[in-house]
Amino acid sequence: MRLLTILFRQSMASFRRQGRTTAWRKKVLGIRSPWFRWATAASVLMLFGYSMVYIGAPAQAALPKTIISLTFDDGNDDQLAAEQVLKSHGLHGTFFITTSWIDNPSWLTRANLNSIAADGNEIGGHTITHPDLTTLSTSAATNEVCGGRTTLASWGFNATDFAYPFAAENSSVEQIVKNCGFASARNLGDIRSPASCSGCPFAETLPPANPYNTAAPDEVDSTWTLQNLEDLVTNAEPGGGWVQFTFHHIAVGTDPTLTISPSLFSTFITWLAARTANGTTSVQTVAQALGNTPNQPPTAAFTSSTSGLTATFDGSASTDPNGTVASYSWDFGDGSPAGTGVKPSHTYAAAGTYQVKLTVTDSGGLTGTVTHPVTVAAAATAPAAPTGVTATAGNASAVVSWTAPANGGSPVTSYAVTPHAGGTALAPVTVSGNPPATTATVTGLSNGTAYTFTVTATNAVGTSPASAASAPVTPAAPTAPAAPTGVSATAGNASAVVSWTAPANGGSPISSYAVTPSSGGTALAPVTVSGSPPSTTATVTGLSNGTAYTFTVTATNAVGTSPASAASAPVTPAAPVPGVTNGGFESGLTSWTTGGVRAPVASTTAHAGTGSALLGLASGTEPLGDSSLAQTITVPAAGTSTLSFWYQPHTADDTCTGTTCRYDWMEAQVRTTTGTTLASLFKLSSNSGTWTQLSANLTAYNGQTVVLWFNVHLDGASPADDTWMYLDDVTLTNTQTTPTAPAAPAGVTAAAGNASATVSWTAPANGGSAITSYAVTPHAGTTTLAPVTVTGNPPATSTTVSGLSNGTAYTFTVTATNAVGTSPASAASAPVTPTATATAPAAPTGVTAAAGNASAAVSWTAPANGGSPITSYAVTPHAGTTTLAPVTVTGTPPATSTTVTGLSNGTAYTFTVTATNAVGTSPASAASAPVTPTATTTSTITNGGFESGLSSWTTGGVRAPAASTTAHTGTGSALLGLASGTEPLGDSSLSQTITVPATGTSTLSFWYQPHSAEDPCTGNACPYDWMEAQVRTTNGTVLGSLLKLCNNNGTWTQFSADLSAYKGQTITLWFNVHLDGSSPADDTWMYLDDVTLTNG
Repeated sequence: MRLLTILFRQSMASFRRQGRTTAWRKKVLGIRSPWFRWATAASVLMLFGYSMVYIGAPAQAALPKTIISLTFDDGNDDQLAAEQVLKSHGLHGTFFITTSWIDNPSWLTRANLNSIAADGNEIGGHTITHPDLTTLSTSAATNEVCGGRTTLASWGFNATDFAYPFAAENSSVEQIVKNCGFASARNLGDIRSPASCSGCPFAETLPPANPYNTAAPDEVDSTWTLQNLEDLVTNAEPGGGWVQFTFHHIAVGTDPTLTISPSLFSTFITWLAARTANGTTSVQTVAQALGNTPNQPPTAAFTSSTSGLTATFDGSASTDPNGTVASYSWDFGDGSPAGTGVKPSHTYAAAGTYQVKLTVTDSGGLTGTVTHPVTVAAAATAPAAPTGVTATAGNASAVVSWTAPANGGSPVTSYAVTPHAGGTALAPVTVSGNPPATTATVTGLSNGTAYTFTVTATNAVGTSPASAASAPVTPAAPTAPAAPTGVSATAGNASAVVSWTAPANGGSPISSYAVTPSSGGTALAPVTVSGSPPSTTATVTGLSNGTAYTFTVTATNAVGTSPASAASAPVTPAAPVPGVTNGGFESGLTSWTTGGVRAPVASTTAHAGTGSALLGLASGTEPLGDSSLAQTITVPAAGTSTLSFWYQPHTADDTCTGTTCRYDWMEAQVRTTTGTTLASLFKLSSNSGTWTQLSANLTAYNGQTVVLWFNVHLDGASPADDTWMYLDDVTLTNTQTTPTAPAAPAGVTAAAGNASATVSWTAPANGGSAITSYAVTPHAGTTTLAPVTVTGNPPATSTTVSGLSNGTAYTFTVTATNAVGTSPASAASAPVTPTATATAPAAPTGVTAAAGNASAAVSWTAPANGGSPITSYAVTPHAGTTTLAPVTVTGTPPATSTTVTGLSNGTAYTFTVTATNAVGTSPASAASAPVTPTATTTSTITNGGFESGLSSWTTGGVRAPAASTTAHTGTGSALLGLASGTEPLGDSSLSQTITVPATGTSTLSFWYQPHSAEDPCTGNACPYDWMEAQVRTTNGTVLGSLLKLCNNNGTWTQFSADLSAYKGQTITLWFNVHLDGSSPADDTWMYLDDVTLTNG
């Protein structure tokens, strides 16, 4: 007899699977353990005559090294602290990441992942949304696995190892994981653990029999003890191999079923670190344990050559570092279909430069892409004519510009600019260069003579046609500049900043400006502004605070000086408002109060001057607490007070979300003298390192004594998180204005009525004093009538002017009055003409009809109402020449559609409509197109409204449906599922067998009200509980799924489906709620009512 030697680490007498994950996989997925498959194979070999020999470890032999991998699933944020525990003992783990959960509350951030990876840990794949992959289509599962790996790659992580969500896998899913580029995938439940798989081995083999279904104990949960954790290691050590620990939460108070406490975790890791010293145990990441090397993407490269419009490409220079290039895909950049092969050719439709992209794919599915411009050209021609020729006259000269033309496929080498005086062409000016410029100055012209200019372009082939001529220009001798315009001034402290717009320079550059201040009609000494060119803004100093000034500006060139500009509006310089002392920190921190665990210090990093304040910590070990600076000020009692300061922020910590800051932050507040916050000016965490100004209106605190409080909060973390802020130029300014009369109202409109008009307008700027009234004045031609006064607080911006004459055209103007005075009159409204009494409506239009069962739905368009609202419509049916009784439609306003009942099926009808108002009735409308009502047959489902309980229905499942009084209509409905209590595992179904009519269109309709505390479905993938409706054969075979969902909206929802595909068939309508047998908090139920089948 042949001998099969089989090495066992333990007795194979029982491979019972007792863990939660194993039970779930076996019941729901039908997936057998790898060890079960191994044992089955061994049994088959024994049937063929092989013997099974049990061989124990040899006496006194050295123990094989056991590899321990510490893995963490999903990306919970409490795993960050666990990673720090590993780091403190020099250990590393593998973190399997569900990518859509990252950067969300309670989950790790990408910054956390970078930190974890930087500490030597592995980042692995765990899909995008954590679905059961065995329930998805191939494309959906591929998107979850490959998409998660692609997202990790975009974050900088080349994931080589994968963990199945819910430990759910089969051969198809394994192939998807392999195709997506992963080198291994972890399962759960096939290694002996405290609560499961007592017949399983103590460790996985290395290398594993199937790297895409590696065995591991069940995930660690709240029932595990330190002894359980240690036993997994010590039990495996005698036989060696590989044990993968799976952790979810390391916290207190989170999901109790998948959580261990931080103290237990820390104690175990401390024990495990010490255990490695005996030489029999080693802690490694999954990638280290398996020796995985990720597939590297290929590098795309190509060369090209052209002949006319045809280009030939060669991609043979593309390489792959650890595989082979399997395919080539070419995008020729002109929208044509993609090319394939190593050396394709492509002919373009037109000359030009095209961005050609080569994408190569290696045998592992990774891609590389490169893009190069490729230029193809037809045979060269002479250039086209230049376009857009313009000329600007100078002194006996002109500057001519143009737009370069198409070069005909050969570079333009020169232009010729030809002046024309009348019909005489003068000698051209040649412009050369590489490329030649598209502007030239033509000299030697005669002042006072008009010239036009044409341009030609020349390349290696020939010369273009001449361009269209420019507009004529006339050279002239230079003159003094025109007067500057747009002069404005802004008052300062005994000064003003004056700005203006540069005028036309008269043909000679402006060399200087003179800014002249005037006060009370007296012109003061001007301020000269020079430069090349001179600036168009200047600061005039030496003014008297409290005195109003205007400013004029002149411009000077080589010829002379311009007239003076129009004067600016008057401005009044004023001294700065006392408020902030030493706001520029030129005297250190004097006049400021420091506070917190880290007192601010004076700094020379200044926005202006030489001083600033440094709040926070620029380097060193930061404390936990504040670094604050404060000063008490009194806000002026009148005017507008504005606080301004400059700050420069620095931090290595997280940024804030709105005003929510997790660690360090900078802030500024207005407080009372007792420390109560009146206003938050800003709160942020930024590392911009640039000076930024912030201004705030403090007018709300006029006359109050307040505290300006600036602060940097420190979280006491490592020096790498240091946060600090420079503060400088803290000022408080106050401006006061004198009220004036309002501006003129704008946007005056009028709508005519009967001997009246309704006038509306837009409120103007009030001049600093509230508007108290408006005056609306009617004008009939040149005759001005008595105004209508509008008062109120505030007064309305609309009024009705009565007593007008019908047939007379009127316009209207409006003025506004405040405590200071009355505004100028507005612009007049457009003329309107009051009209006399209303008439009967016009005839309705657009009458249409849609046939029903012994009825028709008629619609129409409302006509002009004749000046009086329509009160009713009359809809008259016509059967041939017979006119039937009309249907009256009333309302305010009446509807423009109605249903006419009592018609005869099979008879054609047309419809006319009249409209009635307070004056009379309109003519009848044009008749609608004829329609013919037809009968609708209904095949009624027996007791579809459940008014007789569940009679005529068949119940089934582990939880039989019950009659309910929660009805959509009537008093009865059916309750499927479990509304309260401990739910069983299985279905709660209700069904009825019907025969679908053999002709016509059959429509199934029903109403349902869903309730569930479980997770919602993704498409048809429902992880736990769900509601569903199906069409089945009488023996239970599913013909069609009508709906499948899991939600808790608790509202009645109608569902309709066309069953015409089952004409003449006897079918079963099957409604069901599936329960997963979890706790009462996950109860799921559905009310069902009004199940009907209509046929027409």
